[in-house]
Amino acid sequence: MKYEIQLDLPTPFASEQEMEDIGVLYDWQSPADIVKDASSEIDADIGVLKVGMNTERYFYNMYKEALEKIEDPKGKAALEFIMNQEDKHYELLQEAHDYLTDRQSWWDEWQKPIFEG
Repeated sequence: MKYEIQLDLPTPFASEQEMEDIGVLYDWQSPADIVKDASSEIDADIGVLKVGMNTERYFYNMYKEALEKIEDPKGKAALEFIMNQEDKHYELLQEAHDYLTDRQSWWDEWQKPIFEG
């Protein structure tokens, strides 16, 4: 089964200069270009996951910079909450990435010993 997805994301959310200014190294590539240029569907999925992970890191760092500048406790709490959400999003994308790139041992982080007595 093959799906066609139309994406119109020609530019990143911020300019390269804005990203450099806050210390984020972000190599933007349109997800549509990644899918088009991929040698396989798995490579396309991995590439798009990388874009997602980079985007999550970008916004995490943006919120972190704002957190360092804000003094309002409620504002700080809101930004900390959002940063926590960005971390969770990143982890989900990372887990999917790990599964696609290392199917033999991707579950090792989750595997717990089983004791029978």
